[in-house]
Amino acid sequence: TNLNPMLALRIALCNQRWSESWRAIVTHVHQESFPTFTPQPVAPTTAANVITEAACQRLERTANRLAKRKQDPWRNNNWLFPKRHSPLHQN
Repeated sequence: TNLNPMLALRIALCNQRWSESWRAIVTHVHQESFPTFTPQPVAPTTAANVITEAACQRLERTANRLAKRKQDPWRNNNWLFPKRHSPLHQN
């Protein structure tokens, strides 16, 4: 299988074995292009995949916090007042 592909075609042509060599080449290319896969079994839905009311509320609170942060971007950046520091980092 480590032959030069052009050399393999030349050998097949010179040895009068073109038709059977060509069929083998087409079969090989077809198998590489369209591999057959075995279907994976579908996993049953477990309780971990079920969304609970608490998870929905937590997601909603997080979304609201992010939305508020986007409404007031100037409070989160130092570009307007570069010398002003956050009160959290003051002693």
